[in-house]
Amino acid sequence: MTAYTVGRGEDAHIVINDASVSSRHLTVERVSENYVRVIDLGSTNGTYVSSGAGKEKITQIDVQTSDTLFLGAFSIKVADLMGKIAQADVKPSAAGERDNEKGFSRYIRTEDGRYVRKES
Repeated sequence: MTAYTVGRGEDAHIVINDASVSSRHLTVERVSENYVRVIDLGSTNGTYVSSGAGKEKITQIDVQTSDTLFLGAFSIKVADLMGKIAQADVKPSAAGERDNEKGFSRYIRTEDGRYVRKES
């Protein structure tokens, strides 16, 4: 299975342009059709999950796609995050485009391992 890094830094697979999100905030990995493993990478503002029973700070957890993640002050449904990954076909070497509406960016991984914005 493939884990995807989510954060504010250019080296993240999914970039979230929000000051409360750490450069490398968390990783997500699909473990089944309805479950995703979320691992906080020592983020400054923490990762929380809300599944209807309240909001819980996590370091590692398997969540349902219907749950909501909070990365600092930024929130997103797990299904929306995984949909963003699937829609963009994100891979460590994938190319893509920026989606300003949701605050996500996509990058091209160069041969020397750097991530650079794909020009439209």
